[in-house]
Amino acid sequence: MKKISSILVILSCVNVTLSQVQIFVKNGTLTVGQTTHQAGAVVSLKTSDKVVTSEKTKAIVKKQSQLMELEKNKTYTYNQIQEKLDKKSNFTQAFVNAATSQQVVQKRNIGAAPRGLEIDSFSINLLDTAWIMNDFYRVKWNSDLPSKQLGSIRLYSSLSTEPILESTEKHIDIKALNPGWYHIDFDIEQKGNTESWMLENRYVFYIPTKEEKEQVLIEYQGITEELKQFEDDELSDIIIDAYLSERRLYGLE
Repeated sequence: MKKISSILVILSCVNVTLSQVQIFVKNGTLTVGQTTHQAGAVVSLKTSDKVVTSEKTKAIVKKQSQLMELEKNKTYTYNQIQEKLDKKSNFTQAFVNAATSQQVVQKRNIGAAPRGLEIDSFSINLLDTAWIMNDFYRVKWNSDLPSKQLGSIRLYSSLSTEPILESTEKHIDIKALNPGWYHIDFDIEQKGNTESWMLENRYVFYIPTKEEKEQVLIEYQGITEELKQFEDDELSDIIIDAYLSERRLYGLE
């Protein structure tokens, strides 16, 4: 009997977790009860909660695979949100993942400098393990600080010890490469008041096969189709950015 009771308790807990209602704040602020939440917050609702949106609020509510966007300047009770969610159809898992990812929001809040460096150090339009989705992509390096000087950028295949391409410009063009793994290296000279030192950087990326590209395109087109259920264009752009960033896809936009 005790075993049966334990199983029922576990199943009950699982059911509560599965039906949990969460809000993902994408932009602006949102108030739940007496607490105001900023962009990047994920809020789990209680049945007694009231949700108040502002003019700049962009937020998505989720229950399992059902999603809805919150309107601006509106007050919702928990029951109102539940009723609206229950009328929504289920979204695909790929769309749910993109819509509830807070990666892009958080990245925008802290800046786009890679590897934990400050935003005024340097920036590069590539992340490690990125997939390059078209036949041409320009990797660009940027810094507004005179104390940062870029050496040459070098492109290697996974099988090469010598660069297959080198550029002394602040960019290098990735084009007409066979499917497989590659990486770029570049050095940055940091000039201080009394000394100088070099920063070494390496970024790995992947050129997918034709079949892999087709699979990604099918998923991407599915997400853009599901976005038609959302009315806010800016919110749709945030979801697309999240999908591209989460999957590390470049050259697909």
